[in-house]
Amino acid sequence: MVPMNRRRELLTRLEDGPPDNALLEELETLFEQDGDLASATWLRLERLGYGHETGLHNLGDVLDEHVPPAIVQAIVRSRVRRGRLQIGDDGPVVEWPHFFVEPFDELRRLRNAIAHGGPITVDFLVAEGSGEPRSLVFPSGVFIDIVARVTLEIADVLRRGDP
Repeated sequence: MVPMNRRRELLTRLEDGPPDNALLEELETLFEQDGDLASATWLRLERLGYGHETGLHNLGDVLDEHVPPAIVQAIVRSRVRRGRLQIGDDGPVVEWPHFFVEPFDELRRLRNAIAHGGPITVDFLVAEGSGEPRSLVFPSGVFIDIVARVTLEIADVLRRGDP
């Protein structure tokens, strides 16, 4: 188990702002050494990204089979956001859930690059015939929200001391 004073130090660093890749890698190694392979796997995916083929429908395939539901729920809470999509030129606007797969560092970059303002359109790499939309409209703060939520979820695992 990670000593309490080490947990406090890491929590203080997370309270200073979202983790960079060095801190994510440090946490990943710490969890790995502590035998918490599920949390280590999660942090590796946050650092490297989930892969463009990942979505809610196959998230379980990307994760180790021993990843507990609490971590799966943390990932979903952090990375799924509803975008808006207009069906046809004059059709209705519907909400569509999207799983953001980008590495955490890229989400931080996008958070810093996009000024507050109106909605933003996000384009996706989509396989032909997948039935997934090629773009969705999100509120401008979507990346602020994702980065903050991932940071909170990591801090929560550190506070609890287990996945």
